[in-house]
Amino acid sequence: MKISELILTRRSIRKFKDEPIPLKNLIKILEAARWAPSATNRQVIRYVLITEKEILKSIEKNVKILFFKQSHAAQATAMIVVCADTNKWIEEIGAAIQNMLLMAWELGIGSCWIGAFNRKKIKEILGIPEKFKVFALILLGYPNETPNPPPRLELGKIAFLNRWKNPIIKPKGSGLLPKSGIISIITKDFQKIEIDSPLMENNNENIKQNMRNNVEEDE
Repeated sequence: MKISELILTRRSIRKFKDEPIPLKNLIKILEAARWAPSATNRQVIRYVLITEKEILKSIEKNVKILFFKQSHAAQATAMIVVCADTNKWIEEIGAAIQNMLLMAWELGIGSCWIGAFNRKKIKEILGIPEKFKVFALILLGYPNETPNPPPRLELGKIAFLNRWKNPIIKPKGSGLLPKSGIISIITKDFQKIEIDSPLMENNNENIKQNMRNNVEEDE
């Protein structure tokens, strides 16, 4: 897929097939992270790749939002734990993670970025040195679902030309249901969401087919 198709079709996957990912593909995902931008080229990020089921299950017990465990953490066939020994230049951590998510999707591998977990317990399980902070868990596995696209605010509501509140594209209107925030996630299945983006280049059907292929090609 083109990079524009990868951006438009990537979804957070929470249901995975019980199928191992070849190590060579996991290395490609890490290599994509290695080439992300780095402030002053300090390259402060470190990664722990996990493929052992028992370790994944141990981590899953410490992954939750408030009181709700995120059980999909144990369904993944691999996980990348993202660490750094500094809070500075946190932007490069986001850039590295996005590189991994897109590289994974190019390989037909689903992913889910998790930020809510017990950092102290994760460090204990993996033996991560005290000076390092755990920033994210990236779940990886072949997708066993095709999530609907999430709602997005129109470009004209978030991007301005030359001065604040001068929309770069004239907004069309948002409709009745919210396009951002947690309520938009809860109601997304009730919204008719059409991907209408300049990235599409009149290639909507091809994008939809690629989404289906990533899930169905091994079935």
